[in-house]
Amino acid sequence: MKQNLDAKENKEMIIQGKNGTLLSDSIKSEVNFLVLPFFALRSKDIKNRTKTEYKTVVKRGQEKFEVLWRVTSDPEYGYPGPFDREVHKAVEQIINGIPLPIQNPIPIGSLYNLCKIMGINKFGGSQYSKIKEALERITTTSIKSAGTFYSLDRKEWIEDIFHLYERVIFKGKRLLSGDIADTNYLYLNSWYLDNINTHYVKPINWELYKS
Repeated sequence: MKQNLDAKENKEMIIQGKNGTLLSDSIKSEVNFLVLPFFALRSKDIKNRTKTEYKTVVKRGQEKFEVLWRVTSDPEYGYPGPFDREVHKAVEQIINGIPLPIQNPIPIGSLYNLCKIMGINKFGGSQYSKIKEALERITTTSIKSAGTFYSLDRKEWIEDIFHLYERVIFKGKRLLSGDIADTNYLYLNSWYLDNINTHYVKPINWELYKS
C-alpha cells in the first residue's frame, strides 16, 4: 500500500509540474486491449449495443482452434464508448508513471486531474459525474476469452470470464484493506496487470492518439 500511496503523491506532482497537462510523450498500452475490441469507437454505436463478439478459427502450430472474444455490457450502465475510452487512456497514462511491479489498488488521483490528463478544460460536477460513470461502466463490462487473450507471464492463451477493472473505489469509500480511500482507486484485472508487469505492452504516441 505504501508503494501505491507514494506513486499517487508523485503522480500528482508530475501532473501539476507540467501546467496541469501531462506526462509522457507516449502511452504503453497492454497488447491484447490494443488488438481486441472493447470500446465502441463512435457514440452512435452504443445506443442499442449490448455486446461485441469476435469468433474465428486460427491455426497455432499444426492445430486449428476455435477462438472467441465477447464483450458484454451491464444493462444498467450500458456499453463503453468513446468517452470511456478516453478515460481509460488517462488511466493508462497514470499507470505508466508508477514503477513496476504495479500492485492493486492503483491510485488514479482526483477527478480534476483525470480531466486535465484528458484535455478537458471545463471542470465541474457534470464532467466529474461523467468520468465516475465511465469508470463504473468499464468495471461492470464483462469479457469472455476463449483462446484470444494472451498471457505473456504464463505463455498461454487464456480461457476465462473477467473484467478490465475488477472494482473502482472512490474517495471517501472503504478499501478492501478496511482503510478509507484518500483518493480514487482502481483494482485492475490480474491478467491485465500481469501483462503490464511483464512488459507485454506497445507504445502509442499520446499527441498522435489525441489527434
